[in-house]
Amino acid sequence: GINAEYGEAKRLTMSSDLLSTRNGRAGLRATLSMASEAVLRQLCLNRGIETYDKGREELEHVVGSLITALDEAATDSDPEAPAPVAVRAAPVVFSPAEPVDDGLVYDRSQDEAASWQESMLRERREDKQKIARLEAALAEAQDSAASQESAQVEMEHLAGAFEQAQRRLKELWSIADTDPADKLAFFHQMEASITPSTTVLGKYDAEIERASESIPLTECATRREFILHRLKETMEARAEDHLGLQQMQEQQSEFSQELHRLNDKLSCMLTSFEKRYNRRFSYKGEYLLEVVQVHHTHL
Repeated sequence: GINAEYGEAKRLTMSSDLLSTRNGRAGLRATLSMASEAVLRQLCLNRGIETYDKGREELEHVVGSLITALDEAATDSDPEAPAPVAVRAAPVVFSPAEPVDDGLVYDRSQDEAASWQESMLRERREDKQKIARLEAALAEAQDSAASQESAQVEMEHLAGAFEQAQRRLKELWSIADTDPADKLAFFHQMEASITPSTTVLGKYDAEIERASESIPLTECATRREFILHRLKETMEARAEDHLGLQQMQEQQSEFSQELHRLNDKLSCMLTSFEKRYNRRFSYKGEYLLEVVQVHHTHL
């Protein structure tokens, strides 16, 4: 225990002693490149210089500057003092794995402290890099958000102007009683100027599906119109006695049953169709579901 305390005290004063005399500084300058990093840090710490942010090259530079400054201070305080004798010092290697000469016990805590400082410096560098990456990502996200907001504002402005133009055109068409052919020609021009996009293609697909499902409705409505026409002819023939009474009654009953069946079928089909597409189905300018329901109640 006493020997360890003595070695510790001697080790702590060793680095300071190297800078205390001219010969010590001269020997240290000659072997500066061979001194271990732990010894260089201890020399700086003895003089109150922080070392946590310095590498090997910076430590050598700081210790060299200390030697020069101490030599100049010694010369100024004693101008007549003899110049230091240049002594060729034997190479000294300060290795954490080997004991120091003169019976000194090497303290491995110096290397542990240096390793801790290096670890702290590395973590600081990594933290700075991480912060830089996060700041860059944040700036990119902010730029993207600003761009999207600007595009959204522009789109809303364009949509408002488009809606206003549509409303004004419909008003003018109503006042001028514009011919349907002229309206259709305008819509053809508009369609030719549409820029292809997934939204436009989706609208076309939806309308193709609706038009496809409207074909059976049109066929059924055409069949209903034909039955109504034949029923009307039968009733007119009865009035003129062109047909025998029994034959006329049979045909009238047959047509009435077919008309009743078609009305039921159309009523179901039209209700389902309009509920699905939220649009009325018109046949020859008439709202077909209303016509069928009214006619069905009078049968």
